[in-house]
Amino acid sequence: PACRSQPVEASLSKPACRSQPVEASAPLASTSSANGAAQKFFALTIFIYTRLFVQYITIIPTAAPTASRHSYAERLRHPMKAREIMTQAVISINEAATVEDAARLLARNRISGLPVVNAEGLLVGLVSEHDLIAKPGRLVGELMTRGVITIGLDTEVEQIQHLLTHQRIRRVPVVEHGKVVGIVSRSDLVRQIAMRWVCGVCGESVRGLEAPSACPSCGAGTSAFVHDVVPPGM
Repeated sequence: PACRSQPVEASLSKPACRSQPVEASAPLASTSSANGAAQKFFALTIFIYTRLFVQYITIIPTAAPTASRHSYAERLRHPMKAREIMTQAVISINEAATVEDAARLLARNRISGLPVVNAEGLLVGLVSEHDLIAKPGRLVGELMTRGVITIGLDTEVEQIQHLLTHQRIRRVPVVEHGKVVGIVSRSDLVRQIAMRWVCGVCGESVRGLEAPSACPSCGAGTSAFVHDVVPPGM
């Protein structure tokens, strides 16, 4: 009976040996599944952040050129007019005034020319420093320049620039119904260039000596604005 019991113990031990791999395989399978899930989560996270980064570096730099092209197209469709840049507080003088009166107005206001009007307030000429120095006469009407070149309120700035350049004049009166309502000088054109700022995000154009603190359209800060140095009228 003792000899017979040995095979029985051996046979009983075999299932115990078989059970060891089964017990060990359960933790290994669980660990492998957890590692796989972690790797998938990590890969998904990297993918999402990569897509977001690519969209950021792709969209943001192209916003400014697109806005700039939009702003340029708007200027082509709606060019600036004389009414937008003219000096409205015009200093004029009556044709019956004396040369001394004209000289005092020029010196006091630091300007080089004056529109001359008649008793009805209609434009009849222009008197300049050159007229006062080079021409004889006691009254403004005797030495003023007649046949003055004038423009209207809706004359485009590009045309004004052409007039001042090719006619070699310093200023041009803006006339409505024969009366002077404004004047555009070379300094007005220069100021118009200096005061133009464009938002690099949305293309909004703002006028001012300094860049605005915020864009009125999109709310972008001062750093978003660039100085628009295109020629006047564009």
